[in-house]
Amino acid sequence: MNIQDKLFLGTYVSFIFGIIFVYLVIITSLEISEQNNDLQLALDIGNAISELDILTYEYLLHHETRMEEQWEKKYNSGAKILRNAAGAEELQQDYIDVGRIFLQVTKNYQKTQSLIQAEVSQDKIDTSLLLEERLVTNLLIASQSIISKSNSLSKKSFSEITKIQRIANSFVLSLMLILVVIISLSSLLIARSISKPLNILIDGTRIIGAGNLTHKVNVESEDEISELADFFNKMAVNLGKIDQVKTQFLAMTSHELKTPIVPIKLQLELLLQDKKGKLNQKQKQRVLMIQQNTNHLLRLIDDVLDISKMHAGKFTLLPEKNNLNDTIKLVLKNFNSEASKKKIKLIAKLSQINEIDFDQKRIYQVITNLVGNAVKFTQKGSIKISTIKKSKFILVKIQDTGIGIAKKDKMRIFDPFTQVKPSYQIKNKGTGLGLAISKNIIKVHGGEIAVNSTVNKGSTFYFTLPLNKIKHVKNKTKVIQTTAHKNKKKKK
Repeated sequence: MNIQDKLFLGTYVSFIFGIIFVYLVIITSLEISEQNNDLQLALDIGNAISELDILTYEYLLHHETRMEEQWEKKYNSGAKILRNAAGAEELQQDYIDVGRIFLQVTKNYQKTQSLIQAEVSQDKIDTSLLLEERLVTNLLIASQSIISKSNSLSKKSFSEITKIQRIANSFVLSLMLILVVIISLSSLLIARSISKPLNILIDGTRIIGAGNLTHKVNVESEDEISELADFFNKMAVNLGKIDQVKTQFLAMTSHELKTPIVPIKLQLELLLQDKKGKLNQKQKQRVLMIQQNTNHLLRLIDDVLDISKMHAGKFTLLPEKNNLNDTIKLVLKNFNSEASKKKIKLIAKLSQINEIDFDQKRIYQVITNLVGNAVKFTQKGSIKISTIKKSKFILVKIQDTGIGIAKKDKMRIFDPFTQVKPSYQIKNKGTGLGLAISKNIIKVHGGEIAVNSTVNKGSTFYFTLPLNKIKHVKNKTKVIQTTAHKNKKKKK
């Protein structure tokens, strides 16, 4: 199922449940509306009976023909309302009894008045009055009965509608919650089915960006992302082939360049030693200039060869018992002349350290890179190198008072072919490989390398060497990590 179908399915499910929700809400609203009508009918019946009861009392007090007519009109109106009331049969019957009794009361009253006017015996008049009294009592009882039943009907209707509203509210709320849960789950599943393979692709991009071109992304889906993953893997394979060709080209080219430079360097040394005849001062200066540029070119070629070997996993480490302080002193001696020209003070604060296992040539290369950078990017002040013995390792610090490194560049400077532009113009002759090579050398030794720096205040590079014995390492150097991959690990 492709992404478009997944989104359509999610929308369709939400639409269906939305229609069901609306339908049930309409049904519930109609039921509540019907109960409202029953309640209104009960209230109308109650009002009609109350008005009829008032007219009954007025008629019994005054016995006016006008009031009798009003009573009959109100009674008929109430009877019409009662006929529409479902479930009120008992009330309807009592209402009919009230009408019947009221008719008897009016007839008996008229009869009594006729007897009084005819001046019949008092016994007959008393008998008629006694009957009227009984009828009035029955009428009042019947009126109170229908009032009571009318009130009961109103309460029942109100109770029913309250109950239905409560049930409806609970039902609608429950349905809404179910609908929200279903839509949320379906959205979550669809989003997860899309985001999960995308995250796999992102992780794969970071890993390949870190230099591991053999990495493959495995996306188990049947959509456009799966196709993208296939193209991504093909691209990685092609990049790997290109990278392999590049590595072979760099190694071959560097080797071919180094082959003629070595004898040139030897010949220059012979010239400076007057083995080929005595040189005057001007000639020696020119030969020295050629020798300096030759040595610089040779260092660049060595750097390219080293990074090629590291990238190909062919870097060799040959650790032996060596004195680390002696190696540091040798590096400082080599930079003494250059530092003096810039009036930079070289300071060594070295702890007493016994001989430990390390590859002297490679650690010499690391310290040379770090001190060389310090001299290059320091215009005034000092460069201090110190060693501190810890329980499990030796800590080496190279601290300068140079231009410093911006926070955003601290991790990037250890990437191959990376050079940070300083705040002011400094002639930089490097390739941007020195720190990358140094990092790999220290890593292979089992140590760590890092930097603390503040712009315009200076930098402190430090690395560690373990005190335990290091085995010979060959063909085990991993591909150099880039900043992106390291940041990914930190996030995890």
